[in-house]
Amino acid sequence: MTGVLGLVPLSVDPTERTVSLVDAHPDDFTEPFFEYTARRLADDADRTVVTVSWDDLLAESASWDQRHDVAGLIFNVGRCGSTLMSNMMKAHDKLWVLSEPEPLSKPELISRRTQNLRARTEADGLYRATVTLLQHRAAEVGRRLVIKYPSWLAARAPTMSANHPEAAVFGLYRTPHDVVA
Repeated sequence: MTGVLGLVPLSVDPTERTVSLVDAHPDDFTEPFFEYTARRLADDADRTVVTVSWDDLLAESASWDQRHDVAGLIFNVGRCGSTLMSNMMKAHDKLWVLSEPEPLSKPELISRRTQNLRARTEADGLYRATVTLLQHRAAEVGRRLVIKYPSWLAARAPTMSANHPEAAVFGLYRTPHDVVA
């Protein structure tokens, strides 16, 4: 397997142990959430979705230059304005803002659900490989990555942000009374 650096990961399938990738420009990500754009790109007959095994991706990614230029990480609790914030940040022409990208959150979910050290190590490697793919794609067009994680990862903010010491970390919170009222 060669030539996946520069492609964008669309999804991670833990059952099949595969990652689906596509050649996409950051400007293709117009919907408010990553999932909606990923589905549209996967269904686009003019695009070829490349599916690779975790093992192949991890092996190839071992030779990549690891980038450390994530501009920001957004952690949130539900209904707090984080989508508004990420949509406003999308207006900046030097940022590529991804809202709740599955290829970055799913490896963390896998890691949290297992006690098996090998599986955790693979999940961490998969996270590093997918975030490196995204960072390389952003850099190719002169942008830096901003990642808005899903709310269920808010409790993991210290661990997740340790992967990106260069990034500004935003934590958005809204009191439960304001959400329910």
